[in-house]
Amino acid sequence: MPSRSSSNQTDQGSDISATQSTSLAAGDDTPLTPSPLISVDDSVLQFYITTFCPHYRNRNVLESAIAFMREHEAPRHLLLAYVYGLRSRLQSNPEDQVEAQSHLGRGTNILWNRLQTDDLASSDANIQAVLLLIAYTADFGQPSEVRVHTDALRTMIDQRGGLDAFGHNPVLQQQLWAIEHSREIHLTFDCEQSCQNALRFPGDLRLCTGTETA
Repeated sequence: MPSRSSSNQTDQGSDISATQSTSLAAGDDTPLTPSPLISVDDSVLQFYITTFCPHYRNRNVLESAIAFMREHEAPRHLLLAYVYGLRSRLQSNPEDQVEAQSHLGRGTNILWNRLQTDDLASSDANIQAVLLLIAYTADFGQPSEVRVHTDALRTMIDQRGGLDAFGHNPVLQQQLWAIEHSREIHLTFDCEQSCQNALRFPGDLRLCTGTETA
């Protein structure tokens, strides 16, 4: 668990481009189709994007978030672990399960090493990685481990000054707000009430404190 951090920390390259930030304000009903943010050569990510819950309307947010995850080593491996894990469950493919475990191990090791660097421990990239660990553990791992990751995430957020301190990175802030109400098989996101996937943490996860609101 991180010991301290400076305010407004960001890992190298973690800034969201103006195009991605603008996309948050764009229409939410754009078709769920491949975009330049998602490499056409990465079949497993294409699989995930094209099969993502049809009830989820913030397509631009989803694609911008995945683009941010792919920019950083630990989140990239943990994203791939999640997607391979999901495809393994849906298609009963043992090779995908092997890939999921491999990426999970790599991402977790990279994150652990990054957490030992005091001035980067609570960086945007590390917080993104912990969010992905929470999602993976809740959907595919041991439920008993979820509490460990959520406690670590709360500590990291507190070190940064609360959820409101992430306004510079709207894609990450959106996920931090959404994780409390996230649904199974939705990565780090929530969904419409009409979604048939169960809530991951019904009344059991609280990151917002004080005057912070989603």
